[in-house]
Order: sequence, then C-alpha cells, then structure tokens
Amino acid sequence: LQPIPPSADFQFHLAEGCPAFFSGRDRPGLPGKRVPFGAEAPSLFQRQSLRLVMEFALSICLGLALAACCGFRVFVPLLVTNVAYLTGYLSPNAGFEWMAGWPAFAVLASATVLEIAAYYIPVVDNVLDAVATPAAFVAGTVLMTSLVDGGDPILRWALGLIVGGGSAGLIQAGTGLLRLGSTATTGGLGN
Repeated sequence: LQPIPPSADFQFHLAEGCPAFFSGRDRPGLPGKRVPFGAEAPSLFQRQSLRLVMEFALSICLGLALAACCGFRVFVPLLVTNVAYLTGYLSPNAGFEWMAGWPAFAVLASATVLEIAAYYIPVVDNVLDAVATPAAFVAGTVLMTSLVDGGDPILRWALGLIVGGGSAGLIQAGTGLLRLGSTATTGGLGN
C-alpha cells in the first residue's frame, strides 16, 4: 500500500471499492472540472443517450405508478393525468391527444365523483367492484401506454398491457376481495 499524497484529491468508488485519484490540475478543454486519471469525459452522444434512457425509465415509472393507482380508483389517475396535460406539466404522446382536452376533463371529473360516491353504498360498492376490475385493467393499460415516452409502438403497448394493465388489475382484484370480505363479515355495514 502506498500512502495518499497530501496534495491529491480522491473520490471513493463504491462499485469498485477503491479510491480513484484525481490530478491537482484541470484537463485542457474542461475548465473547472477534474477528471480521474485515465478517464475521458463522456461525449455528447453518450450524454444524450443517457438522458434518453433516463427519460424512458422515468416515463415507465410514472406510468406504472399511475396504472397501479387505477387499481384503487379507476378514474382518479386518469383525471390527474388529464389535469397534468391541461396545465402543461405533461405532454401527451401521439394518439393520446384526446386525454388533454376539456371534454375529457368533464367526463373524467364526473366519473370520478360518481365512483367515489358509489363506494359509500356497500351494495353498489360490490357491484362497482365487479365492473371496476376490467375497467382498471383498461385504464392502467391506457395510462401506461400514454406515458411511455417514444420508442416502438409495439413496445409501448406491450408495456402498457403487461405492466400497466397487469398491475392495475392485480391491485383492483385484491381490493375487491378485501371489500367483499369486509362486507361479508360486517353484514354489509362496513366497507
């Protein structure tokens, strides 16, 4: 082992488990940045590729999260996405521009109010669960597909069906079974 020279800066790399030493001077062409010995700065292509990969991964995470929420309430995540489109926080992918309009807002807001109100009536709640399971699958698929950024349409729809629809349908089926058990054990008084 050699001692670390007092003038050298170092950074501990967790993946490799060893310190990487940096030169005390900046490399030409990279003012204000220190680069480890033997390492090259990422090219513009590498930075853009990393940005695209991160955007794709984040769009999948957002789609999965909203699709899973469709398992609890079918129309609330669709309404939230519509409001995000209307306010400019998100932009719809090609083919999903209908989700960014005011008619969609009116329909989704009405459906959300009716869905939430119906869950307070135990008998209607169980009937709504029977209808909501396939509706959650469809809503999860649409949300996931509409939020996955770019790429091949076959990949987008496959992710939407498998990940989005699957997670929404699974969560909806689980909550429906829990509500059915709750209604059965409380004689219809609890939900």
